[in-house]
Amino acid sequence: ASIHSAATPVGSFFSGMLSDRWGRKLALMVSTLPYIVGWLTLALADSHALVLAGRVICGVAVGLIAVPAQVILGEVAEPRIRGLLSGAPHMSYSLGILMVYILGASLEWHLAAGLGVILPLVALAVFSFLPESPVWLARHDRVEEASKALVWLRGGDAIQVCRRHFTTCATLVTRLGVSNETSHNVLSPYFLFAF
Repeated sequence: ASIHSAATPVGSFFSGMLSDRWGRKLALMVSTLPYIVGWLTLALADSHALVLAGRVICGVAVGLIAVPAQVILGEVAEPRIRGLLSGAPHMSYSLGILMVYILGASLEWHLAAGLGVILPLVALAVFSFLPESPVWLARHDRVEEASKALVWLRGGDAIQVCRRHFTTCATLVTRLGVSNETSHNVLSPYFLFAF
């Protein structure tokens, strides 16, 4: 069982790089694939080696999903609920372990492992409908897409979003001491992060 935890740092090592290069959304989507492969390997395992392989693959997946899940929550959640949501990945992980224990105690282990494929498939489907992080888009000079993503996430239009958070943005501009000439390049990622 501990081989799962031993493999998690491997995924964590690559997680940040993938998230920064490909975006939070794609990194989340890609991280569900090892989960699916790992659970299927466990469900179809007919040897001790395949059980261990399935556990290693799932461990790598846990590490892969850790960074983009936390980062995207920090980047898209409104400040008033950001703290509450930051615990969601850990709570979900713990509830998932509990669910696997319950399934394992109630069903034959191959079937329980096969059912483990359901949640990664649902996550993959849900992630495909979400926009990319506005902060990531702005940092990659895709400001128009960032604006659309922010509007999708917050509702209304970009002007309404800015008006709602004008005080936060004005405070940020003052703290950074940014001039008009550099404000677009320097502020765009911070401006969106403030929301």
